[in-house]
Amino acid sequence: MAISVAYGMMIATFITLIVLPVFLVMLNRIKVALKWLWTGKKPENIEVEPAYIELKSEQLDIEK
Repeated sequence: MAISVAYGMMIATFITLIVLPVFLVMLNRIKVALKWLWTGKKPENIEVEPAYIELKSEQLDIEK
């Protein structure tokens, strides 16, 4: 039973530390490519992140 728990922890760690960050980077690159195709202007990587977009819109609301 201890071996099963150890392998489960090892697989969960691998997924959390390797697979998830790689997936997030790939998703960001896809978003950048789609926005580039849609607008014709290549955005920075941060410009397609939801948190940055929300922060930018909040700053515009404060300025109004």
